Parts: sequence; structure tokens; C-alpha cells
Amino acid sequence: MVKFLVVGDPHGSEKVFEIPIRDPDVILIPGDIGKADLMRKFAFAYADSKKSWTDIVSKQDIKRAYMEAITSSMKVLKYFAQIAPTYVIYGNVEPENSWIRRINRKRGLYIPLFGERIREIRGVHVINNKIVHLDGLALAGNKYF
Repeated sequence: MVKFLVVGDPHGSEKVFEIPIRDPDVILIPGDIGKADLMRKFAFAYADSKKSWTDIVSKQDIKRAYMEAITSSMKVLKYFAQIAPTYVIYGNVEPENSWIRRINRKRGLYIPLFGERIREIRGVHVINNKIVHLDGLALAGNKYF
């Protein structure tokens, strides 16, 4: 039997490091891994606009917002990957590489690709729209749309 630890919507909170963990075989994080306070602030501030907040705010603010999500996500993922194999499904906080590429190109920025950064962490598996088999169980990841 596989023992799962499921950590939903950690949003980059350091409180996840205080979770009492009892030897899980697998860790599952179903999205919203990182902190998105700045993204949320800008999205709500410009919700009535016909443009995306990324077309309105400064380049520095865009980069700060994305880096807040990426950096906090990486910290959470590195922590859990040291404990057990960690399976991740993107939520609405995780920036797709295609989004980042588009913003980088459109606004002349360099924001690192989140998907590439995750691949650097041993023991983390992104299962967006995939099925993985673990000890006779099928685990399906349906990413946020």
C-alpha cells in the first residue's frame, strides 16, 4: 500500500515546513505551489481593464510578480523532494513556459522558465495531463485551465 501526503495550495507558505510528516511514499501537490500575492494584486487592480495586467504594469513589477511565484514554488518543491518523490499538478499560480516566453518576448524581459527550473529538482515529477502508475495505483494529473 502506498502512503500519500497531499499538500494542497501551499501558496509558498513556510508553514508547510512545519507539517508533521510520517514517512510518506509519495507526496502530491495539486497546484498553487507558490506565493502569488503580487500577481493577485495586479490582476485585481486591473480586472476592469480590457488588457492583461502584464500589458499595463512596469517590467520590473512583472518580473517581481513572476519571480515571487517561481522562487517560493522552488523552495516548497525542494523541501518536499528531499522527503519523498513529489508529484505536481499545475494550478492557476504556476506559470506555464509558454506564458513566460510570451511575456519575455512581448515586454523584453528575462523571466526564467518555471518548467525548466522544476526539472532541475531531483525527485519532482510534473504530471500535468498525464497518468503515472504507482504500486498498482493510477494517479492522473489534470492541470488547471
